[in-house]
Amino acid sequence: MHKILLALMVVLAPFSVAQADEPQAIETRKMWARATIGQSLTTAVYGILENQTGQDDALVAVSTPVARMAQIHRTTMNEMGIMTMDHMEKVVLKDGTFVVMEPGDIHIMLMGLEQKLEAGFEVPLKLEFENSPARQVRVMVYPATTKFGDVK
Repeated sequence: MHKILLALMVVLAPFSVAQADEPQAIETRKMWARATIGQSLTTAVYGILENQTGQDDALVAVSTPVARMAQIHRTTMNEMGIMTMDHMEKVVLKDGTFVVMEPGDIHIMLMGLEQKLEAGFEVPLKLEFENSPARQVRVMVYPATTKFGDVK
């Protein structure tokens, strides 16, 4: 019996080592986009990015085939009380933490959409990170009136 276990350990050991060497992916949860309103060909994507990879990381780029441009943005209020959206080079994801992308804060802007987005449509989105492998996710489009807490 011991010889069989030893043989299995020898055979399976390279697979467990190879798996341990592969970088882990950043997890995504509750990813969603708002339906476009009127003739607008711009929308935003929201959701949660969680880093349990064992190292600090950052979201550095986003892309989708349904828009000419996708960027990471943050909404802030300036000193005159006016809300502005600013492009962010990256979203830092410290190990063991998560970042919530939500209306009025960090989000992904999709600009120059190929078509209006209606509730129920799915948007393919590529998320690229400094250290972790890129993630391909499908983002469900919700009605424009949806609030973050309404997304399942």
